[in-house]
Amino acid sequence: MHFAVPERDRIFRRYSVWILFYSVFVILWGAFVRASLSGDGCGDHWPLCDGELLPSSPSFQKAVEFLHRTTSGLAWIACGVGFLGARLWFKTDDVRRTSSGWVLFFMTTEALIGAGLVLLEMVAQNQVQGRAWWMAAHLSNTFLLLGAMCWQTWSSFYPAATSRGFFDTAVQRWIALACASLVAISITGALAALGDTLYLGTDFGTHLSLQTYRTAPPLIQARLLHPLTALLGAAIIVTALGYTVGAETSVQAHRIAIGCLVCVILQLGIGATNVALLAPAWLQIVHLFFADLLWIGLIFLALERATAHRTALWVREPSRA
Repeated sequence: MHFAVPERDRIFRRYSVWILFYSVFVILWGAFVRASLSGDGCGDHWPLCDGELLPSSPSFQKAVEFLHRTTSGLAWIACGVGFLGARLWFKTDDVRRTSSGWVLFFMTTEALIGAGLVLLEMVAQNQVQGRAWWMAAHLSNTFLLLGAMCWQTWSSFYPAATSRGFFDTAVQRWIALACASLVAISITGALAALGDTLYLGTDFGTHLSLQTYRTAPPLIQARLLHPLTALLGAAIIVTALGYTVGAETSVQAHRIAIGCLVCVILQLGIGATNVALLAPAWLQIVHLFFADLLWIGLIFLALERATAHRTALWVREPSRA
């Protein structure tokens, strides 16, 4: 006995996986835009670049920012196509329609926050304090977007699965706390990265001493929050993963939990190296990549634990003698 996957389901599954991976690339390129001080490469114009559809004589900063806008625009279009495909192909109560709708929603808010950063000139070397709040909002929305994309991808594999809630068991509540901890770690990390970009010292001793001055900018004074939050959050995440591995869960949940644990260990090492090397742009991007990977793993782990029944919608092929 075997089952055939309907072509529409197969296409939507592959498309969902592709959108998730592509969006991670767009997010990492956005981090490079900030680290390279290219956020004002297109001036304070949006969606045009310096008032032009295609830059006529792009500088390095303009090319970096224009590429980010182009890839971001393609990501929004891709999410819109996925949403329309789900609306056309699947029934009204299909979870794939719901998840694709949230993906498009958070991709739209992501674009609007990015536009606000440009139009309000909270980019490049602008040291206005309000920029920190925008960074926190931007990062939080990015995590919500990735979470919605994970849900869309998960639903494309298990479209007929039923949910038993995300907080029904102690393990699930620990996973939820781990997710909240990672958001807190990432927000303080984003603020630390912004401080590194704007006020980077010439050497490690000078950079560290700047954080003790009462006259230092708030972003520098608050920089110590990130390693403290990271250590506390890592302890919570590891505890949650330990509960998951120790509980009677599926083999798939065990594998996801172990993968998340590896990401936590790597992140602690990368973070320490990042501080010692004065946060080079390439290492900041690597740090963000593993943070995104850990977040994706935690969301998949939460979905795995919340899935009670996984009856698929695949069509059974008649047996052939």
